Amino acid sequence: MTITCRRFQGEEDYFGLRKFIEESISESGTKFYYNINSLEFGTDHEVDKSYVDAIVDEFHGYSFLLFEYDELVGGAMIYGRNQLFIKEKDKHRFSEMFKALEDEVNKNIKEVSVDLGISSFSESSWRPFDGDSDLEKVLIENGYHKTEEYWVLRSFDHKETIEEPKLPEGYYVKSLCDISDISKVVEMYEQCLGMEFNEISLRKARESSAYRDELDIVVIGPDHTPVSLCSGRYDEKNRMVSFEAVACFNEYRKRGISKAMMLHALKAARDLGAEVSTVFTLCPEKFPAPNKLYSAVGFKLVGNRFTWEKAE
Repeated sequence: MTITCRRFQGEEDYFGLRKFIEESISESGTKFYYNINSLEFGTDHEVDKSYVDAIVDEFHGYSFLLFEYDELVGGAMIYGRNQLFIKEKDKHRFSEMFKALEDEVNKNIKEVSVDLGISSFSESSWRPFDGDSDLEKVLIENGYHKTEEYWVLRSFDHKETIEEPKLPEGYYVKSLCDISDISKVVEMYEQCLGMEFNEISLRKARESSAYRDELDIVVIGPDHTPVSLCSGRYDEKNRMVSFEAVACFNEYRKRGISKAMMLHALKAARDLGAEVSTVFTLCPEKFPAPNKLYSAVGFKLVGNRFTWEKAE
């Protein structure tokens, strides 16, 4: 049985990919390599495009799917830092998948002039969970080494008690959809998170099947302007919320605002029916504040994902 690879083609692939990822999470739990909510989050929408069309266009630029005959068995988003999706039971076949991806990506770069931000497959990096020997063995065999950079995946078990959120006096929570002027929210995404969102992108996100108004919230200050934000998505099939963005303007930090906001969001996730919530952050040594925040509200470590790069 041979694994083949081809570039993402269109809407049928999008819905097939959604189904594959949802089923893979059902088998692997939160320790999966990526989720559809994270893939969709941050898409650049346009006024004259439907939500699905915008996602398909985004995926088409850098997505590759892996098949065994006609069955989808995995794939990857290929750019500077690759994102892998592969079922737990198929990790022993990563060597075959790696080779198929390498051949197809290099072919596309050479023949189709696709812009992946790299000039060859070997320039991209990988982020397996630390200690995942099936993947690490293949990367070592192909000349990659583990760097000091890593990301942290945490989860919150909704069987646990959630502390009552307590915002400072004069502060309150609103859903993003209830705010008429969201220019300050756009500014917060750009200034605090480095994400180039605009009002169209944020409004269009509501068309996602995973979007819930209760999880896209903003803390409003005494002057009635946004000071902090939290955005999550709900995977109904797996009863899992993924928090994709949490930010607070610098001048409002260290007042307990972000903690109260996260507790409010976790209660909303529980009320929607979530059994678990997840959040993904950069390493605590470089970014201590968000990591301390998630630990403080009850998120537990799932695993660290180190960046592996090709040895020069």
